[in-house]
Amino acid sequence: HAANHTNMATETSLARRSVAVVGSSGGSSLLMTNPTEVLLAINEQLACIRNGARIVAAQIVCCDEPLDSANPRASASLWIMDAEQKQYERQPQCVLQGELRTVNERARALDYKLAEMIPKVDGTWSALDIRFLFYQRCTPGVVALSADARHSGANAAVLKAAGAHKKPVAGTGGTSLSLAAAMYGCELAGNAGGSVATTSRTKAIGVAASLAGVWNESYAPASSNASATPWRSVVNECLPALVCIACARSSADLLALPVMSELLSSGNLVAPAVGALAATRRSDLGSIATLAGTLLGSFCRGSSCCALLAGGFVFPFVAPQVLAACARHGVPATSSNIAVGGAVPVFLGAACYSIFAPLLTELTDLARWFVRTSLSWWVASATVGIAINYGSRKDWYHAYFLPLIALEYERGDMSAIGALDCLCLCVVGAGACAAQLVVPFFAPSFYHPTKLQYQPSTATYQPPTATQTVATPRQAAGAEPRLNFGTPYAHADAGSHVPTTLAGGRSIEGRTYSARALPTSAPASDNQGLPNSSLDADARLASRGLVINLLCGDYVEACHPFLERDSTLDWAVYVTSFLVGGLAAGAQSSAYLPLPISVFFSNDAVTLSIASLTAFGLPFLIGAASSLYSHRRKHKIR
Repeated sequence: HAANHTNMATETSLARRSVAVVGSSGGSSLLMTNPTEVLLAINEQLACIRNGARIVAAQIVCCDEPLDSANPRASASLWIMDAEQKQYERQPQCVLQGELRTVNERARALDYKLAEMIPKVDGTWSALDIRFLFYQRCTPGVVALSADARHSGANAAVLKAAGAHKKPVAGTGGTSLSLAAAMYGCELAGNAGGSVATTSRTKAIGVAASLAGVWNESYAPASSNASATPWRSVVNECLPALVCIACARSSADLLALPVMSELLSSGNLVAPAVGALAATRRSDLGSIATLAGTLLGSFCRGSSCCALLAGGFVFPFVAPQVLAACARHGVPATSSNIAVGGAVPVFLGAACYSIFAPLLTELTDLARWFVRTSLSWWVASATVGIAINYGSRKDWYHAYFLPLIALEYERGDMSAIGALDCLCLCVVGAGACAAQLVVPFFAPSFYHPTKLQYQPSTATYQPPTATQTVATPRQAAGAEPRLNFGTPYAHADAGSHVPTTLAGGRSIEGRTYSARALPTSAPASDNQGLPNSSLDADARLASRGLVINLLCGDYVEACHPFLERDSTLDWAVYVTSFLVGGLAAGAQSSAYLPLPISVFFSNDAVTLSIASLTAFGLPFLIGAASSLYSHRRKHKIR
C-alpha cells in the first residue's frame, strides 16, 4: 500500500495538470486511422508547459470513412488511454473493432464514465488519487479532436461536463467545437477551430500552446526527434534525384538539346527537392514542412546548399515558434498552418534569394572547382582512390565522400569522385568477387600460430569419441579449449583424424602451430576438403556481388569477407585502387549505374574504359592466383 502511494506521489509530481482527449478520425475528411501518433505528440508537447501537464485519459473513435458521410456498418475502432493505469503504462490501445454503430455505442458508455470524473467544484478529489482526471487546486483541460458533440453523440457527455464546470477546451474540428460552444457553453481555448492542413505535430503544438495560455504558463515547443537527423543523411537521401538529373543532362548534351541542358544545369529542379526533403526530415511537421521546403528551395536560385541550410536548419527552428505564437494569440489552426507553410518560407526565401543564395553559389562553385582541379592530377586522384576504398570500410563513405559527390552533382554534372567511386569500389569489388567465384580461397584456420617452440608429443594418439575433442596444451594446463568455428573451413576433413604430433604443436614452413579444439564430426565436404555448404554460400555471395556491382554500381561490401580471408587479395585491391585512381585522373562519371552507362556518360569514355578493365582484371588475376596458392599450401599442411 505504501509503495502504491509512493508511485502515485511520483506521478503527481511529474505533472500538476491533467488533460482528457476525446474525438474521432475526422468528419469531412479522413484524418487518422490510428490515433497513437497524435496522442503521443500531444503528450510530448504538454510536458513542455511550465509545471507540466499530461494526458490521463483518452477516447478516440476511428473509422475507415469520413464520419460525416460514413455508413453505420463501416469498419471502425475504439481507442482509449485508461486513467486507472499508471503513467508509464498508459499507452493508446484499441479496445474494440467492428461496425461503426457498435463502436459508437461503446464509446457513449465510456463517455458517461469519463464525464463522471469531472468534479463539480475544484478540490473535490485527493491529489494522490490518480484514478480521477482532475487534481486538487488544478485547472484541468479537455482536448477535442473532431469530437461528436451532438446530443447523444459519442463525446457529448464530456463536453457538456466541461462546459458546465468552465473547463477550457482546446482542439480542432470547426463544426464540433462550434456545437460544443453553442450547446454546452464550452470555453474554447487558444486556436481551437478548423483542422484543414493540420498534422499530428501542428495539432499538438497548437493544443499545448492554447492550454498554456489559459493556464498562464510559459511554453516552448519540444524539439522533434527528426531534428536529430544528421544533415549528411538528408544529403544522401537526395542522391537518386541528383544522379538521374546528371544522367538527363548528359543525354541532353549528347542529343544537342541546349534548352533542356540549361534547365538541368541551373539547379532549379534539384534545389526545391532538397529543400522539401530537408524540411520534412528535420522538422517533423509532415506535409506542411514538405510544402514549405519546396517553396524555400524555389527561392534559392538553384543552390541546393542554400536549400539544405534553409530547409534543414532555419525552418525547423522558426516554424514551431510561429505555431506556438499563433496558438497563444487565438489564430485558428488552419490560419496557423498557412502562416507556417506559406508566409514563413516566403519571408525566409526572400532572404535566401537576395543574400544567401548568391553567396553560397559562389562558395559551392569554388569548392567544385577545387575538387575537380585537384583530381585532375594523377597523384591526388590515386590518393583519393585508395582513400575511398579504405574509407568504405571505416564509415567514411557516407560521412564524407558521398556529400562531396552530391556537391559535384548540384549543377547536373557528373562527378570526379563519383568516377573513383565506380572504379575503386564497384569494379574493383566485382573483380575480387569474380576471383572468389572462379577459384575459392582455402584458409586453414584450424591451425593457430603460437610463440611456443615445437615439442614432439610422446602421447599415444587416441581417436576422439563422439563426446571427446583432441587434447591441447591449453586443456592440459587447465584452460578452456579455444573453439574456432568462426570461419567456414575450421574443421578436419571428413573421415580423417588429427595427426599425433598436432596435439603437442607442429612446425610447418618455419611457423609453429598448435591444435584448437575440433568438432567431433565434420560437415560434408568436396574432394578438396572444403565444406559444400560454405562453398555454396561463398559462391552465392560472390555471384551476387559480381552482378550487382557491374549492373547496379552498388553492394561493394560483398567482397569484404573475401578480403578479410585473403590478405594478398586485400593488398591487391588497395594497390589496384591506387593505380586506377591515377589512371582515371580528370574523368567524371557516377556509381549507382550499370558500368556501361557510367562509361557512356563519362566525359572521357576511353580513359574510363581502360581504367575499368584494369580495375576488374588486377584483383581477379591476383585473387585467383592467391586462391590457387592457398590450395597448394593446404596440401603441404596435410
